[in-house]
Amino acid sequence: NTSQKYALINGTIASGASIVASLPSAASVPVGAHYFATNGRKSGEGAGAGTGVPVWSDGTNWRTYYDNSTVTA
Repeated sequence: NTSQKYALINGTIASGASIVASLPSAASVPVGAHYFATNGRKSGEGAGAGTGVPVWSDGTNWRTYYDNSTVTA
């Protein structure tokens, strides 16, 4: 089937958000799925001091948009 499906959305779309330890398994969501890791670390932030990062699933891991590294808390 090559038909395309579209949705017209009138409102706000928000991605899910959680701490790194509670992110769903990257293998359980579609590749490219978006989430926000509320305690994920940007480059230069120390362990346990992450201020949050947007992440995407590569089908195996959650990766940051900043440098494609695997997200850590």
